[in-house]
Amino acid sequence: MLEVGNSGLTAGESQAHMSLWSILNAPLIAGNDLRTMPATTKAQLTDPDVVAVNQDWAGQQGKKIRDDGDVEVWSKKLSDGSAAVVLLNRFAEPRDDQYYGCRARPGRSFRLHREEPVVERSAGFGGTIRAQVASHEAAMFKVTPGAPADLAPMVVVEAAPVKPYVTTAGRTDVQVKVNNDGPAALTSAQLSLSTPSAWSATPAVRRSCPTSRPGQPAW
Repeated sequence: MLEVGNSGLTAGESQAHMSLWSILNAPLIAGNDLRTMPATTKAQLTDPDVVAVNQDWAGQQGKKIRDDGDVEVWSKKLSDGSAAVVLLNRFAEPRDDQYYGCRARPGRSFRLHREEPVVERSAGFGGTIRAQVASHEAAMFKVTPGAPADLAPMVVVEAAPVKPYVTTAGRTDVQVKVNNDGPAALTSAQLSLSTPSAWSATPAVRRSCPTSRPGQPAW
């Protein structure tokens, strides 16, 4: 029975729990109080893309394909020829280098769709899946062979520290790296940072990049 939405789990841990149960073909039985659950919990339990991975008619259970201790990669073949991939971070403490990934067969183009509420998007990529995954959290993707030529390249932004804490005592510096993991060049890329009212963000270096070749960082 799922523990999604119960006390003791963060929103990120609930997301990881749902992702793992879905890729493992486990029965999705809600174990929380459905009468009082917030909208965020309902969104996690009913995300159509994640549930579709669990309910895929081929019935193939996901498997762990990489284990680096507290970092794991899980994959499940789907009936339409695609695959679901989960990147899991089991580290108990926050780290600045939470960047994990796996490589698909080289020389091919793929459509990559991130299966998470709010950040869902499709992009073309050339074989590398990467994501910054916070402590006790996970990221799920759907990988489909063959990407349309007009599909935007997969761009992954890495920030260090992963979750910066800003105080009124002074300035907080955040280092950002932009990766082009798509099969095509990235052109005229620009980076901006939104801040709450009364706060400001000042770039320390250039904020644009004319061209970034596939597999190359833009910054």
